[in-house]
Amino acid sequence: MKHALIATAALIASASLAAGAAELTPAQVFKAAAPSVVVVFATDAKGQDLKQGSGVAIGRDLVVSNCHVITTAGAAGVEIEFQGKRYPATNEKGDLDLDLCTLRAPRLRAPPANVGRSDASEIGERVYAIGAPQGYDLTLSDGLLSARRGTDADHVLQISAPISKGSSGGGLFNSAGELIGITTLMAVDAQQVNFAIPVEWIDRLATVDRAPKVEQASNGLKMRTTTGEWSLLYNDPADQRIEVDVDSLQVIGNIVTTLERITFMQPRRIGDSEGVTTALSMRRYDCAARTFELGPMQLQDAHGAVLFSTEGDYSMKTPVKQGAVVYSGFQVLCAKWLR
Repeated sequence: MKHALIATAALIASASLAAGAAELTPAQVFKAAAPSVVVVFATDAKGQDLKQGSGVAIGRDLVVSNCHVITTAGAAGVEIEFQGKRYPATNEKGDLDLDLCTLRAPRLRAPPANVGRSDASEIGERVYAIGAPQGYDLTLSDGLLSARRGTDADHVLQISAPISKGSSGGGLFNSAGELIGITTLMAVDAQQVNFAIPVEWIDRLATVDRAPKVEQASNGLKMRTTTGEWSLLYNDPADQRIEVDVDSLQVIGNIVTTLERITFMQPRRIGDSEGVTTALSMRRYDCAARTFELGPMQLQDAHGAVLFSTEGDYSMKTPVKQGAVVYSGFQVLCAKWLR
């Protein structure tokens, strides 16, 4: 049982709603939870802002956020804004697979969030998101816990609470004001289809001993160049992980287009290419018809060398096979059509 981060911060002392904690009004939730939410900036070598996200204090001087907020290409530093003042921070440790990073800011005095458990919340319960969408700090929105997507061990929380770009790394709270998740991914132009990482995943960082590397280059696809905003859709440490580029998401009606990255834990053969560890591809999903089209793609080896690439238009429509790992993007991005 590794609970070093949360135990050190003395965050498990709070009682969950399931244990009888009083349900608060939205105003009371905000009053209880908002002081723990901060704004996070990735900066370049000159101190200029490159990307803005959100974060949640989980201990003295310690903040948790999404890795994709701070590992953007060209990032050289991190700053945390709290009560109108900025504090220099260091990326202490993180896991790109989980999309969770912890930041250490020695002079930060934001009070730690009261931590609950996401698995104690039932589908249909009210949840609250607090973050800095589009840079508007301490913005409160509310909705429902809509579903859990993925396996029992690696599911994400689907929520109807609105979030926007800049909300990544913010807090998802239950009606007792307890932190139950970290807001991470939104389906652009889709109505109330957003996702959060369960708070329990923070415990997994106890086994991580270093910070993740900053992405330095784009992937070279002609139809889309990623900015490094990768968010996790599926993860099997023994097999593969699937991520989506947040900035590439486009939703028009029931058509979702995005850039996906599949990372294989062991090199494999795909077509005539040997030693493939990464597959990048543009995908277009028809959520209503439950079909997908494969666009430009690229296969890379463990060193990032391109083994195979294609350009041009999308392929013919192919029916999506329910439950297949390769269609994890469809399962998440087309969630509202699968109810």
